[in-house]
Amino acid sequence: MFDGNHWFLHRVLRRRVIASGAWSLLLLPMSMAAYLFFLQVNLFDPFAWLTAWTSTLCSGCALFSLILLLISLLVVIAFDSRNYTVAPCLPNTRLAMLASIVQPYRFFHTLGHTLAGLLCGWAAAFLSGGRYKSLEVACCGHTSLSVGHGVQPGCLNELHLFIVLFGGFVGFTYSLLYFLKYMSYTAFPIIQLSKYLQFRAALPCIVKQSTKQAFVLLRWYCILYFFFGYIPRCWLLAGMHVDLDSTIPRLDSLIGLLNPGLLFQTWLAGTFILFTWYLAWALLRIHITEAYQFRVETSFVEDSEMCLPVVLASNPPPIVKFLALQDLAILARASPCRRRQVFILSQPGGRPHTWALLSSHCISLLSELTSKLSAHQDATTGDGRAATSSAHGSQHLPQPECLDMHTGLRNKIEGTGFQSSSVTSSPFSPGPLRTPTRTLSTTLSPLFSPRPLATLDTSIHALSSKMRDSQDLRSSLFGSPWHDKVDNSPIIQRRHSLWSFSCGAPMADNPNMGPSIASPMQRAQDVPQPDRGASKLCLVRAFLIKMPIVVYATQKIAESSSQALFADGQAHIWALEAVSHLVAASFTEDQYGVVQTNLSSILCAMVNLLEAIDKHFKLPQASNKPLRLTDSWPDASFKSLRFAVRSALRTALHRISNTFGHHLKAVDLSPEHLKRLQMFVDYKE
Repeated sequence: MFDGNHWFLHRVLRRRVIASGAWSLLLLPMSMAAYLFFLQVNLFDPFAWLTAWTSTLCSGCALFSLILLLISLLVVIAFDSRNYTVAPCLPNTRLAMLASIVQPYRFFHTLGHTLAGLLCGWAAAFLSGGRYKSLEVACCGHTSLSVGHGVQPGCLNELHLFIVLFGGFVGFTYSLLYFLKYMSYTAFPIIQLSKYLQFRAALPCIVKQSTKQAFVLLRWYCILYFFFGYIPRCWLLAGMHVDLDSTIPRLDSLIGLLNPGLLFQTWLAGTFILFTWYLAWALLRIHITEAYQFRVETSFVEDSEMCLPVVLASNPPPIVKFLALQDLAILARASPCRRRQVFILSQPGGRPHTWALLSSHCISLLSELTSKLSAHQDATTGDGRAATSSAHGSQHLPQPECLDMHTGLRNKIEGTGFQSSSVTSSPFSPGPLRTPTRTLSTTLSPLFSPRPLATLDTSIHALSSKMRDSQDLRSSLFGSPWHDKVDNSPIIQRRHSLWSFSCGAPMADNPNMGPSIASPMQRAQDVPQPDRGASKLCLVRAFLIKMPIVVYATQKIAESSSQALFADGQAHIWALEAVSHLVAASFTEDQYGVVQTNLSSILCAMVNLLEAIDKHFKLPQASNKPLRLTDSWPDASFKSLRFAVRSALRTALHRISNTFGHHLKAVDLSPEHLKRLQMFVDYKE
């Protein structure tokens, strides 16, 4: 998290992380007291309930368990502080999502949380007391060891083992869901509130999510323990040299699992573990996203790197960049005295360096998003001109490949003694050839069946009168160079591609082969033998690709590409808000007219971005309606950032047009941009 030499990471962010961790550790005793309060619930005797709760809190086992819980919580905080991002990396397929989970550094994240969960589970079982406190208890019935040795050994307490293993299962699933549900994503609050108000608003969500998730995990854990619970039990029996009590049913049976007391204790332990971890996670996010006020300008050279324009222009880490843009948006919206520092001229020289740095960074952000959307548009739609031309009935425009093949055919015909007549050379020419005759179509159909040949500029009557029969044309074609592939492939002999295999081994070209015409016997001898191994691999690959599970794993996730484009959309929202508020405020506060120097560039960048976003929303891969997020925990607002960017852009254009009105006609813009801005002035957009 603190990798890098940026001053903000060491001076500000480190202090915030330490403060969040300290608050998490201070709140842990209160969470443990609440856990013990519900653990020893006794509605029929409230006085005994309170007495037992107080005595347990003051006992030594509570202090020992608290130390273990503090150690495990420190491990969780250390991993969470190093795995956070302000712009999530969204995979396109489920296979890519699975590959992102099994990365090496995430393995240590999972291992650390699993060990921390086992430690928390042991502390929770130790706090429960009674029959859940120890892993080894005295046997009540006869065992195989007591019969063989004549002594009464200890027995394995499977109830304790059940709760401890559930703690490890909670830690493993927490780490897995941490990346699957993008809990590493740090969402900034829309409304700026104090840390206490944010914590109070997040506390009910934490309690609800912890109880619900603990119940779901307990259900899956019971199923897994029913089938595989004998593995850790047998391992402990062999390692500890203990036996099972015959009077207690085993927990890998229905009778043993249907124990209401055990299920309640286990669910309460899982809720307690998840609550403490989610609480630390929420406190870390609240402290990291706290607004920081940067300096706008300074008189000291050693403090110049801390100024807001310099921070934005120095390509800082993502978290520093987001906090700087957040401060810029707050400055432009609700700080007139700091706005005045943006509009003043720097001395000496009288240049608007502050405004130039801030505005250029915002314009570059908007232009960068516009270029990404345009590139995605081109990659999605492909060649629009080719798609348009192919839809105009039987009139096919000649493609470059077809023109090359046409030239080779004409040169070959001319070389064998035939003189082709151009359509424009004779006034009696019937026009461009659109539907060839039966002989010509029969000859050319096996060669150009994947793609229709472009319109030939030779006359059909001249060809039919000078060619003796279709065999002469076929022999002339085999001796002419043709493209083996349609798109941008090197020119090779056509006869090699007629018998080539799509999945076989590549054929070796004969360097001594000239343009002479090969006989049918020679062509039959030149047929290559297919590689059986490569053919089998191709068949296996084709079979695997058609399997439903492979199709499901490699199928694109809905709207994943669109969400990935706007993953850092919060930065663009703040840039739009900042530059629009500054431009609107310059109408009355800009005494030197520094904003007028690049007002046309700002408006041009905004209009270009609006056009790119409008085109993006017309794509079939991008939905026009925002997704309804069923659960608000953890935050999944990144899935609808594209709608927030579009709304912020329209709001920014309305803010500027409402302030300047018809004065925008005096800005040096293209007629298309002025026409689009006029729609905002007339409230038609």
